[in-house]
Amino acid sequence: DATNYKWSTTGESNDIELGYSIVKADIAISDPVIEGWTYGEDANAPTSTNNFGQVVSYVYATTINGEYTATVPTNAGTYYVKAIAQGNDNLNASESKPVSFTIAKAQASIEGAEKSYTAIYNNSAYTISGVTASNGVALEYAYTKNGEPVSQIWNAGEYTVTITLPESENHLGTSVEVTVTITKIEN
Repeated sequence: DATNYKWSTTGESNDIELGYSIVKADIAISDPVIEGWTYGEDANAPTSTNNFGQVVSYVYATTINGEYTATVPTNAGTYYVKAIAQGNDNLNASESKPVSFTIAKAQASIEGAEKSYTAIYNNSAYTISGVTASNGVALEYAYTKNGEPVSQIWNAGEYTVTITLPESENHLGTSVEVTVTITKIEN
């Protein structure tokens, strides 16, 4: 409105040249939302949103300030995930804060164990066979006779055997008790 306003200039002309620039906008990205899962299950995918609808990728690390990679973790433990929106000619890239999640240890089981076993004394150690761990880990055996620890099942009598599946990197441990009765040889 040249009649009501006048630019203060040093010359006779009312024309003024103004400089301007268009700067990149910042992407505002939300922290990812992810639900943990149990070892051996399918991984849950994180979700995140941003104000420009950019494609979001996710990176994972074992510590909050660790090295982040696109590889989705598979072993049990606590991990961190960040959402990343890539920039372009008009948008600055953006990265969320890290969010922790947990892959829980799976429950392993002892398979093939009977509640009780019976054998006749034969002057050799008795071995429980056919018992395995569902995750392939070696089982541990502890023997007692009359409440006292013994190194093996040998002589006639009743034994309590504790079969233990130790906890491992990805599986919880468990144990079962079975009874083994060794009977005397009949004459």
